Amino acid sequence: MDDSARTKGQWSNRLGFVLAAAGSAIVLGNIWRFPYLVGKNGSAVFLLVYLLIVFLVGLPLLLAELSVAARPARRRSRPFARSMCIRTGR
Repeated sequence: MDDSARTKGQWSNRLGFVLAAAGSAIVLGNIWRFPYLVGKNGSAVFLLVYLLIVFLVGLPLLLAELSVAARPARRRSRPFARSMCIRTGR
């Protein structure tokens, strides 16, 4: 392994880290608090549909993101370049 593969990634600035942390907290609040309030107020059917949609949409997106991130960095731009060629017709 070369030295570039062993180095840890770091945030470029503090603002980026704070925004990412806040975004994570907001998403976790949405996933935990909203279904709790809906179920507490008697809308269990809506809660079940909400959780089903979260898993049906969220799981494929998570797997797609992980599959793209698992490829080596030098090959990440190829799918994007191919999609741009298809859109522009080149």
